[in-house]
Amino acid sequence: MILCCTKKVLDKLKKYQPIENIKTEIDLHTWYVDLITVKRKNYFLCVHAQSLTAFMFYAGTRKEYINIQQLFKENMKAFFVQEIGRSSQQFEKLLPEDRTFRFVKTNSRSVLGNMRDMKMMLDYYADESIENRLPEITHSLNIMIRSVKGGKYFTPTERLRGIIGYDESE
Repeated sequence: MILCCTKKVLDKLKKYQPIENIKTEIDLHTWYVDLITVKRKNYFLCVHAQSLTAFMFYAGTRKEYINIQQLFKENMKAFFVQEIGRSSQQFEKLLPEDRTFRFVKTNSRSVLGNMRDMKMMLDYYADESIENRLPEITHSLNIMIRSVKGGKYFTPTERLRGIIGYDESE
C-alpha cells in the first residue's frame, strides 16, 4: 500500500513513520493523502489515485500520526461499505491483509488538482461541525462528476467499482 503524502503530511509523519524518497507509479494500491484544516481541526483527506474516490478521518494528535496505518484501514473499510458495497472479496483486492504501508512524496499533478477541488468543496461544509457528517461528506465527494483527458466523465464511486470488478449480485 503506497500512501503518497503532501509536504504537510510528510512533515507531521516523519517523526513516527519511515519516509521513502522514490518515485512511484499509480496503481490499484496507491492513495494520496493531504492534511486539511476545518474549524481548527485537522483531517486526513485520502484519495485513490486511479478512481479519485475519497474519504476523510481525524488527524489531530500524535496518536493519529503513530497509528495512521490502522486508522487508514478502519476508515477505508467504513468508506468501502458505505460507498461500494459489502463484498469482502472486493475489499481484499483494494487492501490485502498482508500489504505493508509505504510513505512517499506526491508526484501526480492530476490527482493533486482533484484533491484541491475536493478541498474547495469542503469549504462548503466548514460552517458546520463536520465530525458527525463525515459519511455524508464522503458521499458528496464521491458522487461529484469528474473528467479525464479526452472529455470522458465519471463519478469516482462508479470508476472504483469498474477498477475492482465489483458486481452487485455478489
